[in-house]
Amino acid sequence: MWKIYKNTGFMVWSGGVNMINSLLVWAVIARYLGPTTFGHFTLIMAIYVVFFNVCSLGLGPFIVREVTGGEEDRQSFIRSVTIILIAGGILSSALMSATGLVLGVAPEVLKPLSLLSLSLIATSLIAKYESLLIARERASVIAGVNTGENVLKALVPWWVVSRGGGLLAVCTAFVILRFGTLIAYRLMVRAGGSFGWPDAREMVRVLKQVPWFLLINLSAGLHWQLGIILLSQWRGAIDVASYGAASRLLTPWTLLCVSYATSVNPTLCRLATDSLTRMGRFCQRAMTDLLLLLLPLAAGTCLLGRPIIELIFGPEYLSAVAPLKILIWTLVPLGLVLLLARSLIAVHKQQIDFWTNVMALGTNLILNVWLIPRYGAAGAAGAQLASVTLLLAIQSMYVSRRLFPVHLVIAGRLALATAMMAGLIIVLGVRALWSAVPVGVISYAGCLFVLGWRPRFTRWDSLGSPSPSAVSHLMRSTGEIER
Repeated sequence: MWKIYKNTGFMVWSGGVNMINSLLVWAVIARYLGPTTFGHFTLIMAIYVVFFNVCSLGLGPFIVREVTGGEEDRQSFIRSVTIILIAGGILSSALMSATGLVLGVAPEVLKPLSLLSLSLIATSLIAKYESLLIARERASVIAGVNTGENVLKALVPWWVVSRGGGLLAVCTAFVILRFGTLIAYRLMVRAGGSFGWPDAREMVRVLKQVPWFLLINLSAGLHWQLGIILLSQWRGAIDVASYGAASRLLTPWTLLCVSYATSVNPTLCRLATDSLTRMGRFCQRAMTDLLLLLLPLAAGTCLLGRPIIELIFGPEYLSAVAPLKILIWTLVPLGLVLLLARSLIAVHKQQIDFWTNVMALGTNLILNVWLIPRYGAAGAAGAQLASVTLLLAIQSMYVSRRLFPVHLVIAGRLALATAMMAGLIIVLGVRALWSAVPVGVISYAGCLFVLGWRPRFTRWDSLGSPSPSAVSHLMRSTGEIER
C-alpha cells in the first residue's frame, strides 16, 4: 500500500507541476496578447486536446493492463505497440491540420495549429514510455521528466511572448520541448525490443484492441472540447476566451484526477484478476479519497471565482466568472468516472466505457445546441456539467449491476462538511483569497472531525476474504464478463 501512496504522490506532483505550468502559460498569453489572441489560442488548444487524446490511440490503460498482467512475449507486444503508435501520431498530426481547414479558421490560427500538430508524433511515443513506467510502478521517472518539461514550457513561452513573439513562436517552442521530452524518456526507459518487426499474430491481437480504446479517447476528447468549438462558430472569440479562462482553471484539477486514477490503475488490474469484491472495495476507497478533495475545492472555487479570475487573468476576463461557477462542479462526477472507467478496462469491458461516453457526448451536443445561443459560455458550462453527471450515473448503474456495488456511504458527511464550510465563508463575508483559503481548510477539517470522519490507512493485501454472498456475486459477475 505504501508503494501505491508513493507512486500516487509522484503522479500528484507531476499533475501539480502541469497545473502550475498550465495556469502560467495561459495567464501570460491572456495578459500579453489580449482577449482576441487568447480566444484564438483557446480554439487551437481545444482542437489540440482532441487529437492529443487520439494520437496515443487510447492504448495507455491497455499497455498497463498487459504489462501488469504478465504478458509473456513482452518484446513482441512492445514492438507492436510502438509501430501502431508511430502510425497513430503521424495520422493524428495530419488530421489536426486538416481540421483547421475544415473549420475555416483564420490564417493567424491555422499556421500555429498546423505547426503544433507535429508535437503529436512525439506525444504518441511518450504515451508508451509513460505507460510502461506506470506498469512498473516507477512514477518517479515520470514526475522528474514532466517537471523538467513543464518548467521549460512555462519559461520559454514567457520569454518568447515578452520579446514580441506571437502564437506561432509559442507553438514552435511547444513542439521542440515535446520532442526533447521523448528523447529524455528514450534515454531513461529500458524498453527492450521497442523497435523491430513484431510477431504477426501479436500485431493483429493489438490491432483488434485499438478501435475501442481509440473511440473512447476520441469520444471523451470531443465531449470536453465540443463546447469551445461550437462557441467559436456561434458566438465569437470573446465568448471562447471567457469559456477558455474558466476551463483553464478546471484543467489543472482535472490533471490531478487523471494522475490519481493513473496511479491506482496497476492495482485495479491486479485485483481484477484476484477478486471483484476486493477491486470494488479498493475502487470505492479511491473514490472516497477523491471526493474528500473535490467537494470543498469545487465549493471554494464557486464562492471565490471572481477574485481568482482577477488574480490570474485580469479584470478584463470577469465574464469568465459565470461559466467558472458552473464548470467547476464537473470535477466531482469526472473524478469518479475516471476510476469507474479504469475498473471497466481492468475487467476487459472497455466497450461499455465507450458507449457510455457516446451517450454523454450526444447529450452534450443536444444541450449545447439549445443553451449556447441563449446563454453563451455559461450555457456551454451547463451542458458540460449535465452530460458528465449523466455519464457518472450510467457507469455507476452498470458497475453496480455487473461488477461491484457502488456505495459511497461517507459522501453524505463530506457533502455536509462542504456545505458548512461554504456557509461559514459566506456568513463571515470572507472574499480575499489569502484569508478564505485557511478559513475554508480549517472549517472543513473541523466539520469532518465533528461528524466522526477519521483517516484510515488500509493494507489492500489484508482486506479479508469475501462473504459467501459476495462470493456468489463475484461468480455471477465473472461468468457474465467471460460471456
